[in-house]
Amino acid sequence: MKKTFLITILIIMINLEEWKFTFECAFRGLATAFKENTIRVFLFISLLVVFLMFWLEIPVIQKVILLALIGVTLSLELLNSQIERILDHFCPKDDANVRAIKDISAGAVLLIVVVDVIIGLVILLPEFLNKIQLW
Repeated sequence: MKKTFLITILIIMINLEEWKFTFECAFRGLATAFKENTIRVFLFISLLVVFLMFWLEIPVIQKVILLALIGVTLSLELLNSQIERILDHFCPKDDANVRAIKDISAGAVLLIVVVDVIIGLVILLPEFLNKIQLW
């Protein structure tokens, strides 16, 4: 057991440069993505939801659900932005198939946002109304 653990640590240490490069690329990608307005709007709304989660003192499981939804939504919007950039770079702008791909990708984001709003309201609205009645 001890020998396996040491070998695992050694392998991780050997690959630290690869890990460092991977994280540098990921953070550079996030920095690039956060320059886009839609990502910034989602991030602002996400921060508002996180603030409400703690202000309203909702149960941990509901916090986990909301945080998971935030992660899924931001990730899906990142993928949507990536698809749009790839298509804009390699394909003609007036191609009907390109437009359909972009629309489908945007539709996926819209769908998760609608689900987010419904679940967010179900979790946060009763707690919010309860909180303001106490004041």
